[in-house]
Amino acid sequence: METEKRDRPRFFEISLLNVFLCLLVIFIHASSKPVTSLDKSSLSYLIIMLPWRLSAFVVYGFIFLSGLKLFMTKSDGFSYRKFLLGRLRSIIIPYILWVLVYYIYFCIKNYFPFRLLNLAHYVLVGDLVGHFYFVIAIVQLYLFAPLWIKLIKKVSGAFLIPISLILTIILAQNLPDIIALIKPDYYFPYTDRVFTTYLFYWISGCYAGLNYEKFKEALYANRAFITIFFAAFSFTNALLSYISFSGKKYIPWLENVHVAYSMSAILFSFALALRLTDKLQAKSAIVRLTNKVDRASYGIYLSHFLILFLTDDVLSKFTNLSMGINFLIRLFAVYVFSISVCLLWRNSVLYRIKKIALSRSVDPPS
Repeated sequence: METEKRDRPRFFEISLLNVFLCLLVIFIHASSKPVTSLDKSSLSYLIIMLPWRLSAFVVYGFIFLSGLKLFMTKSDGFSYRKFLLGRLRSIIIPYILWVLVYYIYFCIKNYFPFRLLNLAHYVLVGDLVGHFYFVIAIVQLYLFAPLWIKLIKKVSGAFLIPISLILTIILAQNLPDIIALIKPDYYFPYTDRVFTTYLFYWISGCYAGLNYEKFKEALYANRAFITIFFAAFSFTNALLSYISFSGKKYIPWLENVHVAYSMSAILFSFALALRLTDKLQAKSAIVRLTNKVDRASYGIYLSHFLILFLTDDVLSKFTNLSMGINFLIRLFAVYVFSISVCLLWRNSVLYRIKKIALSRSVDPPS
């Protein structure tokens, strides 16, 4: 997602991968209705659930890219103040505005009355709409930027990456139980928005960004192994997920398999983006469109759920539509409108005025 200032030329493979992840996250949320509604023993459920599950590495991919970009652009001559001001402008302020938009929508729909304290809670916790948890998690990682820079530059990746993997697996699955040891009879429901859940992907991305050229060379040199690794874990993850989600058998270690699958999917997608970059660089129209969608991707991420809600409002008037038709309409609407509206917004005069106003209000004086 769009999280970096335009202080350098964008590497096209990163733009390409960012757009791919953005498209996948839209698919996940558009698919959530049939996945939760269909009969889990039906063929329709299997057809929708498998790509939905295999797309579920996208947030980890965004975390990986964020760490990578931090060390490609900010690790030398790092100014913590400027970095935080940049995150305030590009991440936090748009997030707060979109929380307000969704909150007003829910108030108009009479889901609840408008209360400032409730709105503040939703901003701080990120639980108004499902996808806001990512913003809460990534902001925590950004707040510790000086710590990551010191760690990554002084500690070997061969030591820190395995440690981060162990911590991620332990804390992602057991954080509520650990908190319960301190505060009995309390269940902590926010594991998905605590930064430790994503530590492995963040740390791995940081090392990849610090050694970006070597990272790309490693992807090229090991692309056959990465493809085999990805194919094997795709099949394993899909099969075990179907067995577990359909209620056939509970698999307690499924999330550990998903961790391995997610990293294989990130590496495979990155290697594929590098190969496509070599082929697409000469196609200027595709490059321009990809870069435009890339720069609008954070806005697309924040706004696409509203398009889904509005589409569902319209579809609710047509009660005879099958689940399949309903899904296809939702998919078409969210892709077309969320992307086109965000692209039009970024090319509008109002967007330029807003960008200048934000720049003057949060950038430090020169």
